[in-house]
Amino acid sequence: MTPSGLWRPVAAMLVLGILGGVVWRLFAKPALWEVTDNGIVLTEDASTARFGVIVVFVVIGVVVSLGWGWYLGGRFHDARWPIVLVAAAAAFAAGVLAWGVGVWLGPPDPSSVEGLMVGDTVPQQLGIDTFAPFVIWPIAALLSLLWRVYSAGDGSHDGGRHVDEVGRA
Repeated sequence: MTPSGLWRPVAAMLVLGILGGVVWRLFAKPALWEVTDNGIVLTEDASTARFGVIVVFVVIGVVVSLGWGWYLGGRFHDARWPIVLVAAAAAFAAGVLAWGVGVWLGPPDPSSVEGLMVGDTVPQQLGIDTFAPFVIWPIAALLSLLWRVYSAGDGSHDGGRHVDEVGRA
């Protein structure tokens, strides 16, 4: 594994992160805030949509990262431990890019919307309010990478037996 051989796969993963943000924006159904006499409020029914936005982000991350890890495991199966760092870092960066693109393309902050009347609804800005969804991206990439490397073994795995025992088997 050479750094020059990794720049294209890493760049591809970052592009997938950007595309993941676009997909997140398209499929996430943000909560709707309702304008009342007392200001903009989030109803209890609408608050469940906040969780749905995070679930969509996580699902996109799992799908993208599983594919990324699977590719790396096949392409760089002999790269040893540095590929683990590359896989985790690129997947995490892709998740951050997806979040940034989704927030940028998504609806604005409800408090910044002007001209609202009582009874109007305004969608909540896409967002992630915890660190865990970002960690799912590298975890999925690493699980897939490890699965691919392990399953593509060349048959030389000795099951933990001593070299002398393997020769007699």
